[in-house]
Amino acid sequence: MTDAAGKTHRPVHAQGVQLANLLSERLVFEIPRFQRSYSWGPDDLAVFWADLQRAAFAPNADVHFVGAMVFAGDGGGQRVAVLDGQQRITTLMILLA
Repeated sequence: MTDAAGKTHRPVHAQGVQLANLLSERLVFEIPRFQRSYSWGPDDLAVFWADLQRAAFAPNADVHFVGAMVFAGDGGGQRVAVLDGQQRITTLMILLA
């Protein structure tokens, strides 16, 4: 796709992805400099943890929506910039570590 200035842009698409599948891709998540620093405090973490626990122990809960995350790939490589959802993806990575 080319804009009026002749610059080429990749098309944007959305899809639901399970966290396990996202992590199995062996992607390198990069937080761009223009994103805010990690800022979740104890209250944010408590809400997120309670939400994850509720989902884990809910009857018949095959899927849980943790929120939208927006990534920009580098055109086929393993590096992706986290454009939205950096607090959630960072917290998930810390929990999994």
